Amino acid sequence: MNLNRVVIDNFRNIAHAEYDLTSRSIFAGPNRKGKTNTILAIYWALTDLLLDGSSDYQSFKPSYIEEAEVSVELVCDTFTLKKVYKGWRPRQQGSGDPGDLQHTTDYWIEGTKYKTQGEAKKALLKLLGTDRQLETSKFDLTRALIDPYYIGQGCDYKTLRSFIVEIIGDVSNEDVFAADPALLMIRDLMSRYQYDPGLAQKFVKQQVAAVKKDIEASEQQVKGLESVQDVDPALLKEAQEALNQIDKQVAGLQVQLSGRDNPRINEAKLQLSDLTLKLAESRTKDMEAVQEHNRQIEAEINRLQKVQQDATWQAQDLIRRRISAENAILGNDQKSASIEQQIAELEARRQERLQEYHTRNAEEYTQPESQKEVCPNCGHVLNQDALESYRSQWEANKQRDLDYIVRQGKQLKNDIENLRFKIEELRKGKVDAEESLPLIKQQIREFEKDAQQAQDSAGQLRKQLSEVVESDQTIALREAVKAAQDSYDNLIKNQQASMADVQAEIQRLDADSVQYHNVLNDHGAYVATQKKAAAMCIQIKAKEDTLIDFEQQSILIDRFLEIKLGLFQRRISSVFGDRVQFTLIKYNLKKGSWDEVCYPSVLDKNTPFEDGSGSEKILTGIYLAECVKRHLGLGDLPYIFDECDKLDTASLAAIPTQAQIITTKVDDVNYNKVTLITA
Repeated sequence: MNLNRVVIDNFRNIAHAEYDLTSRSIFAGPNRKGKTNTILAIYWALTDLLLDGSSDYQSFKPSYIEEAEVSVELVCDTFTLKKVYKGWRPRQQGSGDPGDLQHTTDYWIEGTKYKTQGEAKKALLKLLGTDRQLETSKFDLTRALIDPYYIGQGCDYKTLRSFIVEIIGDVSNEDVFAADPALLMIRDLMSRYQYDPGLAQKFVKQQVAAVKKDIEASEQQVKGLESVQDVDPALLKEAQEALNQIDKQVAGLQVQLSGRDNPRINEAKLQLSDLTLKLAESRTKDMEAVQEHNRQIEAEINRLQKVQQDATWQAQDLIRRRISAENAILGNDQKSASIEQQIAELEARRQERLQEYHTRNAEEYTQPESQKEVCPNCGHVLNQDALESYRSQWEANKQRDLDYIVRQGKQLKNDIENLRFKIEELRKGKVDAEESLPLIKQQIREFEKDAQQAQDSAGQLRKQLSEVVESDQTIALREAVKAAQDSYDNLIKNQQASMADVQAEIQRLDADSVQYHNVLNDHGAYVATQKKAAAMCIQIKAKEDTLIDFEQQSILIDRFLEIKLGLFQRRISSVFGDRVQFTLIKYNLKKGSWDEVCYPSVLDKNTPFEDGSGSEKILTGIYLAECVKRHLGLGDLPYIFDECDKLDTASLAAIPTQAQIITTKVDDVNYNKVTLITA
């Protein structure tokens, strides 16, 4: 489609202007003289918007005069279009004072005024060839074909991404798994997060961070345990020998205190020693039993935590499905009600066409007697041929009107049938959602119950963990040792300790033995800590294996994303070639995850569109629009953009398109007013 002529009245600072356009039309002149306003008027007539996508209609009016009438008329090679935007203040009843400001936009297409803006826009899009039904309803196909900036930066990334996926076809997850069988290891993980690499990667990295933190904490504990130093072997040997010697000396002195070798004291001492040894052995067994008991409980807790985590993931996945089903039920009802209203409106219009058909069909040609020219002499009708011609013309007009009404009626019938088909699809979707919803809710309750049971069981098990649990045997031995010690002490006390110097020597030896006992105690603490450190090292090794699994999953998620983007890029190249690259995923450093985006590069560079120069944006935008037209089989529309002086003359002339170009150029040297020139 080419635009041959434009007539503008009262559009901003343009009082009246008429131009005959060519295939390369450039409005040149100084700033603030109306160049941009001229192409804005054309752009508004075709799209209802300004170049930046806004709809500030009040700014159209010259000097913002409220009741001014703005008019733009376009004469194209296939149709004519006239749009009039005006405002008025109706008089209030009673007072006669002016009321609130009202506005209307009227459309004339091929000289016919349309009753509503909706009908006019629908007819206009059909004439422009951009009435194609797209799933991406927000994507403006008309602007994409006339505005070089629209695809690159004129629509949000979600709308553009949906449009790109719609025309090139989506890449299925099975295609990605088929491209690299190693990815099958993360199929369940990706399914759990609806095949969203960002969410899956976020979960895996959280697990990696948690496991690393756990390992670091355990390593610090091991480091602390291993920092406990053993006593010097020579010092330990010295302490053991010294204690043996002191024990012998004390025993000899005790004999001296008693005056004789008391058999009862010797027997009590042997019994006390035997019981003390048994108590030490029993405590060792208790400690080993506690460690084994705690290990089994911790293993069961870990199993229950995994059960709880799996059940929680399953419940969350089902909750998302439940929300989707509920939204489908509510949304389909709303959509069905809206479509029913559209059907009612179309039926009403169809009945109007039918009544109009019957009315017109019933009309009969009536020839006024005043039109006859009769010969006064013979009574012959002199203009009989002319009258027959009038009648034929009237009947032809009638048949043309009837054919036009029939075409409209058929179109309305087709529209109604299509809408009814849509309602049936929505009803089926609602029925499917309603049938699946009870099962989904039941499954959610079951998984939530499993998760809660696992959590409660783990909590009960944690209460069973214990640092030290003495067995009945150990408790009995401890009491026996105490009793033996008391018996021995009583026997000693009953001895006549008449030798004060012997008693003093015993006390001195006991005092000397304290330092040697401390050495033995330090050695015992060292042995116990090393056993605990060895057990924790085994746990750390298991956690490191888990960390390796999660890190491998993270690598595979990135690989999944890399392959999917590669498959997308190959499909994009089939439509847009290799001169422009579309960025669909961008790494978010702050969040540490991938975010969905959608923006093209400029031609033959990796520079994002919005960072390109003015000339790069214009040339890239036209290239993208040409690719879309070629892929969808659409015709040419004029390219309309501002400031073509961003392009040099050779670049402007060499733009690879057969479409008409309408643009502006600042030139206050050769022109003192807006002048239409040809590139």
